[in-house]
Amino acid sequence: MRKKSLKYYLMALVLIQWASFSIIFQNKKWIEQVLHHFSFPYTKAMVKLTNGVLFPLGELFYALIIAIVAVIIYGLIQGFRLKRQRLLSNSMVFFLVFINAAYFIYSMVWGIHYHKDTIVENHVKVKIEVNNLKKLYCSNLDKAIELRSTLQHTENEPLHFKLTDTEYQQIFLSTQRQLNRIAFIKNYQFIKNPHYKYSHISMFQNYLGILGYYNPFSAEANINGYNTDLKKGITIFHEYAHQMGFASESEANFISYYIAIHSGYNTIAYSAYYKSLFSLLAAIQKQDPLFVKSEIENLHSLIQRDRQEERRYYEKYTGKVNDGFSHLNDQFLKANAQEGTASYSHYIELIYRLEFNP
Repeated sequence: MRKKSLKYYLMALVLIQWASFSIIFQNKKWIEQVLHHFSFPYTKAMVKLTNGVLFPLGELFYALIIAIVAVIIYGLIQGFRLKRQRLLSNSMVFFLVFINAAYFIYSMVWGIHYHKDTIVENHVKVKIEVNNLKKLYCSNLDKAIELRSTLQHTENEPLHFKLTDTEYQQIFLSTQRQLNRIAFIKNYQFIKNPHYKYSHISMFQNYLGILGYYNPFSAEANINGYNTDLKKGITIFHEYAHQMGFASESEANFISYYIAIHSGYNTIAYSAYYKSLFSLLAAIQKQDPLFVKSEIENLHSLIQRDRQEERRYYEKYTGKVNDGFSHLNDQFLKANAQEGTASYSHYIELIYRLEFNP
């Protein structure tokens, strides 16, 4: 009888949590309270704890979660199959305890970031006409060409930047304060001890199309160890942006872009402009495909060379697994009120706003 009552209490608690967070997520003041009294302090504490360990502790955590879920599912199946009421009841209780704990921690630590205001609105609707998109593209293209002409490369190989892990961390540490210059972003925290780790499932991530990921539970920025140098720096800064509190993929991309172009390193700045070029072309494609076709066919020879090398490298890992994961990730982002992976138009709006201050 006690177990039966406990199950009902736990099921009710799931509903109460869902209703409570739904209300909290609608109230800006309550969101601010959770951010500054729980989420940010939690992240700072976890960074101090996990930075001293080279191994991504979050991957151990995920492995433990998978093991717990497997045990619970096994118990439920055995309980049904063997008609063992006690095993079935215990497994159900463990399942409900797990759901309650996981939902609470996720919502407080990370889910809250999807509902906060990170961008200060200036009450002017940013509608970027295609001609302005082209203007922004040409501006980024000129900068990319200028920077690319300063970089050396080896024939038939992707660009190599010759930067150490420590240098990437120092670049971010010394550059992040420049975000204070951007008047239209808020609700983030600076990182005192930036530190990223190489994922132990990097090769598997290649087949999923993952360049890196942020683990909100352990507050770790994890990087795919097989990224090209052209992708590495901006991916590191992207994951650091998540650590700072930018949950949106578009906003994390923008922070990465800003840090990279102000890094003082031509290599990293070029990688940011290189990425933005193709994001802008994708946005222009919807309105002027002939312009995009012409630009792709007439790209600067060195940028075209980099594009071909990047495609040659990453095409080895594309396939159905990659497509399947992209779809799942797209649905996850949309479930959290984000744009999804199919469209990062907000990223374009942010770099447009940075460039032209509409």
